[in-house]
Amino acid sequence: MSHLEVIAVMVIAGLLGGTVSFALSRTEGFSLKVEAYGLVGDEAPLIVKSLGNSKYSRRTVGGIQKDTGAPPSKVSETLDWLVANGLAVSSGAEVRYWGPY
Repeated sequence: MSHLEVIAVMVIAGLLGGTVSFALSRTEGFSLKVEAYGLVGDEAPLIVKSLGNSKYSRRTVGGIQKDTGAPPSKVSETLDWLVANGLAVSSGAEVRYWGPY
């Protein structure tokens, strides 16, 4: 995980009213624990990470679903929540494209 990814996770967790803790040890390496409130389920962190994938400036629900394995309904629900809370934007009429805010 890059420094920018760690910072992004910390900011998102903070915005969601959550906490971030991390540890670094010689034997176990770097570990990061994130607790965020508002987005629930195992898929939500994967969806947020996929949305921020630097290979793409905008993502479709299908693309995020392919990356995460999450059902399209969960991807849409999570993206709608992120938009409603000012953490993502969407554009497009026929096909909606999503990106981090």
